[in-house]
Amino acid sequence: MTPLAAQLAHAYRREERLYARIRDLVKEQARLMETQPDPGAVLDLCSRAETLMAEITTIEEALEPAKTEWGKVRDDPDGELNAVLASVEALIEEIARTQERVQRGLVDYMRQQKERTDGARRSIKVSRASRLYRPERGQVG
Repeated sequence: MTPLAAQLAHAYRREERLYARIRDLVKEQARLMETQPDPGAVLDLCSRAETLMAEITTIEEALEPAKTEWGKVRDDPDGELNAVLASVEALIEEIARTQERVQRGLVDYMRQQKERTDGARRSIKVSRASRLYRPERGQVG
């Protein structure tokens, strides 16, 4: 492996580990939404994932010169760099699919909460109206 390919492979392996941690956080979000919806806990996990994404961004920024050079030579004789890139891509795809499930779960949860709130409001209005318009005791209607 060339020194440039080794540098890139090393950095992308670090990213791969970070993406794996993000995947685990997103899977936990999905589990929460499927078992006991807790938007607050889901948002906490989002915050943790954002911190990991910031680390990935830092790695990517530091790699810009090496990636530019790599674009000129594209030398990966043993395929290690391509393998780690394929792994990172697969993780990103898995994360995206799971995030879509979490988003659908959150939307469904919010819809259900709105329906409950609307139902409670209707009940309160009916109760209030019946108190306001019911004949007083002792009055003949």
